[in-house]
Amino acid sequence: AAERDVADKQRSAFINRTLDIEQTLKHQLDLLDSTLYGAASLFAASDTVTRAAWRSYTQGLQLNTFHGMIRALGYSEHVAAQAKSAHVQKARLEGLASYTIWPEGERNEYVPVRHIEYFIETKGNTAYGFDMLSEPRRREAILMARDTGKTAVTKSLAPAIDPAKRDSVVLMYRPVYQAGALASASERRAAIRGYVHLGINLSRLFDTALRENKSDIRIVVYDGADVANAERLYDSAPSHAAGGAAPLVQVSQFEIGDKIWALRFEALPQLHAAADRDKPRIVLVAGLLVSLLLFVITWFLTNARANATALADRMTAALREQEAFSRSVVDTAVDAIIVIDEHASIQSFNQAAERIFGYAAAEVMGKNVRMLMPSPDREQHDGYVARYLATGEKRIIGIGRE
Repeated sequence: AAERDVADKQRSAFINRTLDIEQTLKHQLDLLDSTLYGAASLFAASDTVTRAAWRSYTQGLQLNTFHGMIRALGYSEHVAAQAKSAHVQKARLEGLASYTIWPEGERNEYVPVRHIEYFIETKGNTAYGFDMLSEPRRREAILMARDTGKTAVTKSLAPAIDPAKRDSVVLMYRPVYQAGALASASERRAAIRGYVHLGINLSRLFDTALRENKSDIRIVVYDGADVANAERLYDSAPSHAAGGAAPLVQVSQFEIGDKIWALRFEALPQLHAAADRDKPRIVLVAGLLVSLLLFVITWFLTNARANATALADRMTAALREQEAFSRSVVDTAVDAIIVIDEHASIQSFNQAAERIFGYAAAEVMGKNVRMLMPSPDREQHDGYVARYLATGEKRIIGIGRE
């Protein structure tokens, strides 16, 4: 019975730790994707983002708090072949005197790095002008992001500014389009402006997720659901070779952008040793368990309620943080952004709208948006909104809107 109790305890501890690692990893990647989405919104809201504005924006994100897992956050512009010379000249006039698109060669289109901020030591090297489409793994993810309108993730890469370095890196891409309704892949291709991208150091990402579990649990991450055939992205204990009895193993799948990663967890000998040391204690307390059962049940019920309350508090705080971040993007946009409800009542009125229309937000909140329009649209706008709600046709003021 004692042996069985030890084995059950060991398995329970192993499963709980793997679930904790997965939740930590998901939380980290959700934050990174939110960072990418916010940066894409910045470029979508403005036709021109200067290097100084980009630097100020990225510094405000405080990405250096991510324990080195973020290498860089950048923006690459889509450039047609006929616009290449003009693109290079514009970059040089804006302060990048030696800017050029590399590697050299004539291609139908380019996606050169236009803005980038690093959060690692680069020794003076930068990726300005590097054509992301020139490298097959980057190209595959870029085209996926362009055609789907969603975040896409590369396979493992060598860093562009130091290809000899063996750090395993992946890039997350988020597309930025010209304004307009985009219902198909062909429409997205025609409207593409560029891509926001974020470089992730996989070792730092998974080491941070493992934390104090690194000595007890091995995690191997594969780029694909089939661990037998997928490329290995990360191994927390590559020198470990399991021997003797089969260790505790747990395999799960994890979605990141357009990809599925397989995570294989394996209990290391230290976890087995810790459980073996508990055998005498388990035998000693076995006789007390029956009398303590009612207390344990009561404690678990109380603790579950406390955990649920704490989780609700954390989720509320995270939601408020995301709302504040979205509000900061809207408030700093150079274009007027106005949000209305189904009754055409104004719900949001950013700072640019205040400057353009001459009203303070407090003056217009809750009022019908037609107050901002000249005749005859002022008198007809409620009808436009009613038609949209009835048909779904986006023809506000006679022009299709996204």
